[in-house]
Amino acid sequence: SVGQRKRVRAVSRRSRNIERYFSDIPLTNYERHSHPTRSYNCIAYAAGDLFAWWQPGAYWPPGVNPGDKLVDLINAYVSVGFESCGTNGLPEEGFEKVALYQGNDSKWTHAARLRPDGWWESKLGELDDILHKAPTALEGQRYGKVACYMKRSHANAIKARIAARKRARVNRKW
Repeated sequence: SVGQRKRVRAVSRRSRNIERYFSDIPLTNYERHSHPTRSYNCIAYAAGDLFAWWQPGAYWPPGVNPGDKLVDLINAYVSVGFESCGTNGLPEEGFEKVALYQGNDSKWTHAARLRPDGWWESKLGELDDILHKAPTALEGQRYGKVACYMKRSHANAIKARIAARKRARVNRKW
């Protein structure tokens, strides 16, 4: 009815599920950023796509080999406007950056996105989105180590987000 507001659940700063899931990682410098969702995973989230679960067999960018090796993930990010920036994970004017993680078996495991304020954002599987102070905060047994950083211009980021929304509309996910 008119004048009534929809109740919104507050996002608490900590999560027991996250702390159980990442028991080998001292996540003392993180904050929950959202509630859990199965709509997207860390790979999609870091690419700015909140409408798909990027994983071979689920969704993978068209024209890119859907593999589990780091090179396959790099190629997926290149397809949405990213380019390599080596080991430079520092903020850079006019660009957004991602950190790509790799396990000991050379398979990709995770991706995190750098925010303009210097904090990093990650989607933890089906769990929450979190903010963390450094990409290395998530290194450990579950995600391995940061293997490389990539960047894309803000213009390319906007184009990719618009394309993801259009795809979601066609697939009736939005």
